Amino acid sequence: MIINDDYMNSDEISKLLELSGSNVRKYSAALAKSGYDFKTDNKKKRYYTHSDYETLQKLKFLVQHKNLSLEVAANTIVEGSERNRSASRTHNEHTENEENNRSLTASKTSEKSLPPEILGALADQFKQQQEVNKQLLGIIEEYKAALSDSKNDLRELEEQRRADREQTSKQLEQLQASFDKQAEQMKKHIESRDKEMMEYIRSSQNQQQQHLLEAAAAQEKETENKKGFFARLFGN
Repeated sequence: MIINDDYMNSDEISKLLELSGSNVRKYSAALAKSGYDFKTDNKKKRYYTHSDYETLQKLKFLVQHKNLSLEVAANTIVEGSERNRSASRTHNEHTENEENNRSLTASKTSEKSLPPEILGALADQFKQQQEVNKQLLGIIEEYKAALSDSKNDLRELEEQRRADREQTSKQLEQLQASFDKQAEQMKKHIESRDKEMMEYIRSSQNQQQQHLLEAAAAQEKETENKKGFFARLFGN
C-alpha cells in the first residue's frame, strides 16, 4: 500500500486523540477484531485516515464517558457502520428497481407502483435507519456535551492553576520580605554585640593598663623609699 500525506501514523493519531500509544493500539485491535478495516503497510503497521480518527474518537467517548467495555463499544460502532452501509445498499437497490420499473414499456405503465411487500420492506428499512440515526445523533450530542464540559473543566483547572501560581508567588514574596527583615535584625544585633564586646575589651585593656601603671609606680616608690632608708642608715 502507498502511504501518503492523507494518512497518520500511530504517534500522530495518539496526539490527536490524547491517548497513549498502547491505548491506541488496544482500541485499534478491538475495532479490527469486530471487523473494522484499517490500512496497513507491508509490515502490518497501521495507518489512520480522518475517518479512522472519528471512529476512534467515538470509541474513546463510549468507553470513557458511557462506561461501556472496550469490546461492546467496538462492536456497537462497527455494527452501526454495517447497518448504515446495508441501509445505503438497500436504498440503492430499491432505487435501481424503481428505475427499472420506470423503464418498462408503455403497456405496463399501470404497474409502476411498487408491490406492497417492497413498500413494507422500504418502510421497515426507513424506520430502522431513522432509529440508527437517532441513536447516533444522541451519541454525538452526548459527546459534544461531554467535550464542552471537558473544555469547561480544563478552563477552570487552568484558572485554578493560575490562581495557585499567583498565591504561591505572593507567599514567596512575603517569605522573602520576612527573611530579609530577620536578616537585617540579626545583622544589627551582631553589630551591636560586636560593638559592646569591643568596648568591653577596650575598657578591660584600659583598666589592666591602669593597674600596671599603678603597680609600676608603687614599685618605683617602694624602691626609692628603700634607697632613702639605706642612705640614711649608712650616711650616719
